[in-house]
Amino acid sequence: MTRPVILCVDDERIILSSLKAQLHNNLSADFEIEVAESAEEALEIIHELNDKKVEVPVVIADQIMPGMKGDELLGKIKIFSPQTLTIMLTGQASADAVGKAVNKAGLFRYLSKPWDEDDLILTIQSAIDSYAHQKNLLKQSSYQNVINQTLSLAISTLNFKQQITKALDYLVTVPCLNPPAQG
Repeated sequence: MTRPVILCVDDERIILSSLKAQLHNNLSADFEIEVAESAEEALEIIHELNDKKVEVPVVIADQIMPGMKGDELLGKIKIFSPQTLTIMLTGQASADAVGKAVNKAGLFRYLSKPWDEDDLILTIQSAIDSYAHQKNLLKQSSYQNVINQTLSLAISTLNFKQQITKALDYLVTVPCLNPPAQG
C-alpha cells in the first residue's frame, strides 16, 4: 500500500526545495512528499494520485504563481477532492486577499512567507489530524448506515432468504469488509 502524499506547489524551486526538506525531515516516515512547480502540474499530480487511489490529505500552495493562482488551484482541488485540506503559503497577500482566498478555496490555514518551520509542521500535523478525524467520521457514518439498512430488513416484506442476501450485500459495502480492487 502506498503512503499518503503531501503535495507542495510553488513556482520557486528554492521554496519547493526548502518545503520538501522540512517536511521530509519531520513527516517522511508516514507520508510521501511531492512537489509541483505550477498549478497545472499540481492538478495533473492530483488526478494521477486519485486514479491510483493514493490519499492526498494536504496540499500546500503558493498564492502568486504564473497562470493559475493558488486560490483558484486550491478551489479546484476542493471540488475534485473535498476531503483534502488546503494550506496557502504566500508573502504577498493582504488581509483582504487572504479572506477572499479562504472563502474561495476553503482553506484550512494560511501561512505567510517566510514561515517558521515549527509553525509549518504544527499546521500540517493539525491538518493531518483533522483529515484523519474526518475520515473516521465518514467511516462511522458508513457503518451506521449499513446497520440501519440491515435492521430495516427485519420489518420488510422480503422473505428470510432475500433478507439474508440483502444484508450480505450491505455488509460488503463496509470498507473494512470490502476486498481491495487489486491484489
